[in-house]
Amino acid sequence: MKTTHARCSTTRGSALFSVLIIMGVLSVVTTSMVYMSLQQPFNVRHTRDQIRAQVIAEAGANIAYAMLSTNFSLKDTAGAFPSTAYRGGTYDVTITSFSPTSAVISSLGIINSVNATVALDIMCTVSNLPSGQPAPTGAYACAVMSGGMMTWNGNSTVNLGGGKVHSNTGLQISGNAGVVGNASTVGRMTLSGNSTIQGNSAAASYNLSGNYRITGTKTTGTVAPIPIPNIDLTPYYNAALANGQVYNSSKSFSGNYSLTPAGGIIWVNGDLSFSGNGVINGCIIATGNITMSGNVTQYQVGSYPALASQNGSVTLSGNFTQHGLLYTKAGNVTISGNVNLYGSIISAGLYTVSGNFTAFSYQNSTPVPPGGGSGGSQQTGASISGWRQ
Repeated sequence: MKTTHARCSTTRGSALFSVLIIMGVLSVVTTSMVYMSLQQPFNVRHTRDQIRAQVIAEAGANIAYAMLSTNFSLKDTAGAFPSTAYRGGTYDVTITSFSPTSAVISSLGIINSVNATVALDIMCTVSNLPSGQPAPTGAYACAVMSGGMMTWNGNSTVNLGGGKVHSNTGLQISGNAGVVGNASTVGRMTLSGNSTIQGNSAAASYNLSGNYRITGTKTTGTVAPIPIPNIDLTPYYNAALANGQVYNSSKSFSGNYSLTPAGGIIWVNGDLSFSGNGVINGCIIATGNITMSGNVTQYQVGSYPALASQNGSVTLSGNFTQHGLLYTKAGNVTISGNVNLYGSIISAGLYTVSGNFTAFSYQNSTPVPPGGGSGGSQQTGASISGWRQ
């Protein structure tokens, strides 16, 4: 009797067992591959959000540092650093004070439930000031600074004379306009036409077209905003009132005139306009809008501002020459004429240029009010002694 049937049965059983093992292995491999493919988008999103959370945390730390650089005593005011929405996420800054001259900035960045933290060790710095006038810091270290959008048009390239331009919103230069100096913005920088920046640039992003030119370093990344100084104009009002130089309604000057107000300050409760041919020796402050047209030259008195609007905007047209600080506490600055400026500009709102600067020389225009006010022998600021992540 032959037994080949039993051998065949054994062979078939062995083959079936091998097939089952192979199928099991393939099933495990397939399941692993499916799991990995399903996890990959999650991992990519998580990595992306981790990077974004880090950037948001760094932005919060930089913003807090900029605030403390202007006023170090804010380290003891928790309400000055609320949780803030930023680019799709939030940052939450905590200041831990260790002594009157040292603190740590901790910034937590959060986006889509992913978080990152950075910390800065900071020290209070004290510097000696020149006679009576503070050294330029923050916005006063800029030739032109705006809280809103900054737009340069026209056909002139402005030599800032060692100053820089900065916008807390965005910067746009078009046509044949340009600046000789450094430029920065918290938002997007747009250059088109034959626009130029003859210096370094820094912005969160760029929109570049045409024959634009940046001669220095072009940096893309987080740019800390510069706080708009909240100048207390009350001492100027009191001085103008004491010298009989307060107008309680809107005022216009035209024709041929020369103004040298007693005490060096004119205050107008309302709008103020200048036209014709005029010379002004003093500080001009209005609660409303200030408009300059015609041929007007203004000379600075002491370390007072040149032009300041409390609630309105400033518009310069015609041929205007200014010495000192041009400041809007809430409004815009618009320039459409031919301007010679020796000082600086701080606009809380928009800053728009469509005319020509025939001359622009940046000078420290940090204001010192009547009686000295904020002037003194020292200026406090902040420096970073360590950065931890």
